[in-house]
Amino acid sequence: MGIYFAHFVKGEPKKMRYRIDVSMKKKITPEQIQMYAESGWDYVTGYQFFQVFSSPDELDAPELHTDPAEQSFTLKELDKKLAMNASIVAISMLLMIGMLMAVWFLGGTPTIVLVEGGAIQQTIMTIFIGYLAYTSLQAAISIRTLRKNLIEGKSINHLAPWQKHYRFNSIIAIN
Repeated sequence: MGIYFAHFVKGEPKKMRYRIDVSMKKKITPEQIQMYAESGWDYVTGYQFFQVFSSPDELDAPELHTDPAEQSFTLKELDKKLAMNASIVAISMLLMIGMLMAVWFLGGTPTIVLVEGGAIQQTIMTIFIGYLAYTSLQAAISIRTLRKNLIEGKSINHLAPWQKHYRFNSIIAIN
């Protein structure tokens, strides 16, 4: 676990299922690990508020949460935390844009500011914070939508296509 969330060790190919459980406690208790193990899920690792479990496909282990409404409660605190983060980053973004506009337009013409190089670092920082605002908002909206669907009784589709979102976010990050 680290900056990119999970690192896998190369070994014999196996059909495995992975699940992430959200817990506002950073450590999972041995009793919880034992309870999941009895259901066929092995504890892999944890990172902050996320606990990762795996199960061989042939075990056909039941889902970690069989009741969608119950599972929605595990996301309640995460939803609040992500909404707060998105709000803070969005406000920071607005402040950065305001400061950037002041530098570009109040100190003379934009051409002079560009030639003097006084706003380059702040422009780059604003682009970076803009990306953070985008990803924070996207995470908050995704968790809020997931939680709403779970409350309505809709289970998580663990086979949902993810490649399109991954490609789009990669393109945004590179640009």
